[in-house]
Amino acid sequence: GAAVVRRAVATLADLTADVPTGIRVAADELAAQLGTDLRSLDPTRHVGLVLVDGLHHVAEDVNHVLGTVAPALVFLGGSAGDELRFRATEVAHDGRASGLGAALAVLELAVPVTMMKTCSVEPAGPTVVVTRADAARRIVYELDGQPVLDRYAGLLGLRVDQLNFSVYRGNPFGLMLGDEPWVRSPKQIMPDGGLEFGCSVAEGMTLSLLRTTDLVAETRHALETAEVRLGRPLAGALLFDCVYRRLELDARGLHEPYRRLFTGLPTVAIHTYGESYLASMNQTCIGLLW
Repeated sequence: GAAVVRRAVATLADLTADVPTGIRVAADELAAQLGTDLRSLDPTRHVGLVLVDGLHHVAEDVNHVLGTVAPALVFLGGSAGDELRFRATEVAHDGRASGLGAALAVLELAVPVTMMKTCSVEPAGPTVVVTRADAARRIVYELDGQPVLDRYAGLLGLRVDQLNFSVYRGNPFGLMLGDEPWVRSPKQIMPDGGLEFGCSVAEGMTLSLLRTTDLVAETRHALETAEVRLGRPLAGALLFDCVYRRLELDARGLHEPYRRLFTGLPTVAIHTYGESYLASMNQTCIGLLW
């Protein structure tokens, strides 16, 4: 509403040729609607939203190019899903839809806002180095020079045949920036023995083994911290919440206590196939709060 967003512009980026071209054309369209270059926007009064196709592994490149065309502007959002069918995901704007694209918006804000990033994980073991990977396909083949499945199972004290989605969800990896994890979640074992992840993992990257913690308590803490930053009670929230977190709520029977966190808080929440906030990650809830 106008009490929160003074003005909004949006467009659909076509990424079928290549990501840099599609995002730069879309950025020019947003700039034309705003009447000013994205680089000139005041980042304390503007925020970007990015909704990306969830199956073509383009979120990393989209976030990278957004960081070059609008380096001071925060874009947050997530990748589209299809109820875990993994067949077709689409994004849309103004009557146009795309299975390989990104819907972008820039909001001029009427009130102060803050961002929330919570992933409910903690370091659980040694770090590993990715020694062979296909980053474009998000597949890792070796950790510390060993076959990825052997090394991963060994870290957990399991046999390779015991690896499954429940194990992946409870024991993801994370790229640590200081004490802050940017989660990379295993997704499935590939026929060639590789391990596919939910976002890109590059050769030479050092990852920490993580374990999940109390999702409800961590989310409550993140909301309380956001209130402290704003200096007042929260009035609304737009959340991009990873489908892995949804599956954890399913497995642990936590839907009711999780929903109670948002009692009285007008909230729009979307389960995503990956989250965007300056970069791409998994198993995270990203929020715009006001």
